[in-house]
Amino acid sequence: ANTMRLLHLPPEIRSSLVEGKITEGHARALLGIHDPAIREQTWQGLVQKGGSVRAAETAARRSRGGTGAAAETRTAVTRTPERRDPHIQDVEARLRRTLGTKVEIVQGRGGKGVVTIEFYDEEDLNRILDGLGCG
Repeated sequence: ANTMRLLHLPPEIRSSLVEGKITEGHARALLGIHDPAIREQTWQGLVQKGGSVRAAETAARRSRGGTGAAAETRTAVTRTPERRDPHIQDVEARLRRTLGTKVEIVQGRGGKGVVTIEFYDEEDLNRILDGLGCG
């Protein structure tokens, strides 16, 4: 389902994905940019200068007028990266691949925790719900 979504990108962006100039993560972030001119500009920047998937996701949020509240919420949770449980990191990575979006797991004391699944618009939310069998 995630790969099928990438078919909605313009041909030149799909070609850069096939050629390895951008990653699937970059391409998914570009899907979140609805304005073709901003999408093209962001894509050109990724191809020419490089950039992280997180930067592409931030560009997508900004293009939709988002305030970045999700990023602010994440920074409010203090955790030490080197102390993160490798099992939790593995589960996060598997969920990201399966759901095709950013997933974060923050585990607190006593085994309790929070799973955060990002979505970019109502269509993306429905896609994620379908992937979870809740659609």
